[in-house]
Amino acid sequence: YSLTAIGSIHALQWKSGQVKWRYRPLPDDIVITAVTPHKKRLYLASQGGRARALGFNNGVQVWQSEKIEELADASPVVSTKRILLTTKDEKLIALHHYTGELAWQYSFESPLVKLPLLSEERVTLCRKNGQVTSLNLARGKVVWERNFKTLVGQVEVSDRYVLLHAPLREELIVLSARKGNTLWRKKVRLNEAQLFSKINK
Repeated sequence: YSLTAIGSIHALQWKSGQVKWRYRPLPDDIVITAVTPHKKRLYLASQGGRARALGFNNGVQVWQSEKIEELADASPVVSTKRILLTTKDEKLIALHHYTGELAWQYSFESPLVKLPLLSEERVTLCRKNGQVTSLNLARGKVVWERNFKTLVGQVEVSDRYVLLHAPLREELIVLSARKGNTLWRKKVRLNEAQLFSKINK
């Protein structure tokens, strides 16, 4: 899938490079994010503040959300139940996967280290000020919350663990993804690129 400079999408055949279908938005509603594929749909956000789902094989619009004020230029985070979008005024918007209707929203009130992280039935938000929040994915309710009161430079999440790097303290912190309690913490002197390269291996 190719996103053009004017915000349209071209679906190309893998073997031949020929165009299979094109999606052309209205001039005042061009696509502003990378396309997120999931199962048989493509998800995207547009300049006009709307999220859309397109058919994977034909590019036909399946649904369009209501207008979302101050929608951020970030690709949708997609699960089998919810489509997650962030706004410039620091809100997390969750839409129903099949209809695009609003499911819930949550104000996180401080810049995130990275896009919301999904694992099983949870969504984890890690703010740069050291506050970590785990939300129920279906309802948006807070499951647990921790505040480490220090800059967090990087975060990774699995179904069992939340791993944080606090560069000012030169510390690696691992939490239980289920309860948010600290499992262990360790001093590390590697920079983040070295550290997470080793962890991912």
